[in-house]
Amino acid sequence: MSAEITTWNFRKCRLRGYPAMKAEWFLVITSLSELDRFINLTSRSKAEQAFSEAKKLVLSSDGGPRIRGHFTNTLGAAAQMVSEIRGTSWVVGLANILAHTESAMRGILFRGHTLLIRQIGSFTCDDPEPRLYDVLEETKSDKLIWPGFKSEDIRLIQWPNGTHWYAKIGNLDVVWNGEQKWDTKAEAQKAAELYVLNSALQDKKPEAD
Repeated sequence: MSAEITTWNFRKCRLRGYPAMKAEWFLVITSLSELDRFINLTSRSKAEQAFSEAKKLVLSSDGGPRIRGHFTNTLGAAAQMVSEIRGTSWVVGLANILAHTESAMRGILFRGHTLLIRQIGSFTCDDPEPRLYDVLEETKSDKLIWPGFKSEDIRLIQWPNGTHWYAKIGNLDVVWNGEQKWDTKAEAQKAAELYVLNSALQDKKPEAD
């Protein structure tokens, strides 16, 4: 049995042949086991965010609950568009998008490419040789936080009618000292900042000989 993955690999890349283009950090996925771990950590979080906003936009009608209004959540908006085009419910549209995204990611790996995922969730691919991207820097981390994340990248969430606060960095739910929810917004912010600081310090530790 293979050992459990304990680190994430990141690359800072620039599209080859475009030296003026801004470089960006990608999460590097090269195996299905890595992809499964990424999906397990992020898909539920993405769906919960979309459902949270959907609850605010849902209206009851004779035909059952209907979504009315505009999403600020990207995934929720995409699910709404898909459901309207296909004449299905919003929930079915959301499930279709998540399944299609996972299938596309798996397809990249099945074709022998490297999967590169941006911190916002979009993704692309690279070939072993010739490379599509120039690799400028590489790093590893035991936390799913893209290099360059700062305190201002933290998002604080309180569910509708909820009393607790949650913190997120990208698609990652912040867990600090065994806690994932806090009584006040300030406590959630502080926990997330400590999480970011600790991650940065861990990444800077020298490797053992």
